[in-house]
Amino acid sequence: MQDAASYIQLDWASMTAGAALIVLTIGISFWRGLGEEKDLTIAAIRCTVQLLVMGLVLRYLFDLEEWYLVLPLVLLMIAIASWESYQRVKKPVRGTLWVIGVCVFIATGLSVSYLTQVVIRVETWYDPQYLIPLAGMILGQAVNGAAISAERLTGAIRDNVGDIEAYLAMGAPPRRACRKHLRDAVHAGLIPTVSAMMVAGIVKLPGMMTGQILAGADPFDATLYQIVIYFALTFMAGITAMMVVEILYRRFFVGDIRLRREAL
Repeated sequence: MQDAASYIQLDWASMTAGAALIVLTIGISFWRGLGEEKDLTIAAIRCTVQLLVMGLVLRYLFDLEEWYLVLPLVLLMIAIASWESYQRVKKPVRGTLWVIGVCVFIATGLSVSYLTQVVIRVETWYDPQYLIPLAGMILGQAVNGAAISAERLTGAIRDNVGDIEAYLAMGAPPRRACRKHLRDAVHAGLIPTVSAMMVAGIVKLPGMMTGQILAGADPFDATLYQIVIYFALTFMAGITAMMVVEILYRRFFVGDIRLRREAL
């Protein structure tokens, strides 16, 4: 970890000055009659409380470094991420929550294990300094990938019932009847990550890279970390979206015969 003297620590006066920015945003919304004051206030309070709690928890875990404390926290993060993804699907078909949960769990396990054991090569697999921050970044991408792909797929199937039933009537299996919608759903799930990669380093400096630089890390070393993280985020978004759509579309069908009417 970085030495405390290698970066400028924020005091409460600095935090108050920073909070003035969100207060100003809320004030502008009220002044212009935008109606965003409630959402902005709730989001600011939730963000502050959640991050402060996480900061205290991480400080405690970093000191103890016990796997039986680190692993439950990661599992809790996965559960919350899965629930948040599910909540973003407007009209989920039955079973959507467990589909998203299983896919996010598998994708997170693969991504974080590969990063910690093969790329970074940490000495202890449950080292909280690496495992928890990496899991947090990975899960943030999983929420988008799972939610967007699930929402796009369910909407597309419900909007194209006639075409899908025509394929089924001609003897096509459900996957063939939904092939275009599966492809479009995965593509939609990847859009945020691909778009972020396209402008990284030119339009913006990504969060992890910026954080490491502010903490005193060598800028080039921070860049290498960020590149690897982007590749991991893309893998996470892609594999999560692919698994979600491959499992979820089956929830709309009764065998290979017909669409499940209650799902529509």
